[in-house]
Amino acid sequence: INAEYMGRYLAEHFQHIPNLQTLYLEDNNIKDKGAKYLAEHIQHIPNLQTLNLNNNKIGDNGVKYLSEHFQHIPNLHTLNLYDNEIGDNGAKYLSENFQQKQIPNLQTLNIEEGNNIGEEGESIIKIEMAISKCIIQRELTIFGKIGEFGVKYLVSRFKYIPSNIQSLNLYEIDFGKNELKYLTEHLHQFPNLQELSISSD
Repeated sequence: INAEYMGRYLAEHFQHIPNLQTLYLEDNNIKDKGAKYLAEHIQHIPNLQTLNLNNNKIGDNGVKYLSEHFQHIPNLHTLNLYDNEIGDNGAKYLSENFQQKQIPNLQTLNIEEGNNIGEEGESIIKIEMAISKCIIQRELTIFGKIGEFGVKYLVSRFKYIPSNIQSLNLYEIDFGKNELKYLTEHLHQFPNLQELSISSD
């Protein structure tokens, strides 16, 4: 079977398995075309919780197709996209999902390894995913490097973070004194903050 069309043949029958919760399609090289077929039919499996698309040669267009349909699977909590061909544009499409609250229950996103996403793209995804979680948890936690760009981007998004958050945790973020100064100058937006944790790699 042509790997690109595997997604098509499977997706066309999603309507017959509406209670599907886990879809594991790692190592099938479905590419952008296969991702498009999956996206177009994913509304038929609204209970999906885990989607594994590692190592499928999916690029930015494939992520765009999927992102446009994530609102149909609001229970998704794990999304695996390791070892594909996703770049900064793909990272942007995913970030827009977080901003629009289309995947509100996502807890795990595996995308950093084996793709072509730059430091800025990775920072945006980390920050937007953390913001989407903190709306419910009243806690903002970010792990890993975000650098100068990431700090400025994070501060620019402070207005979308509830002012009543109680905890702000930035771990292994790898930024300097200028970035730290810039960040602390804007903490006044969170008057109810009770816990602040900052560690540099």
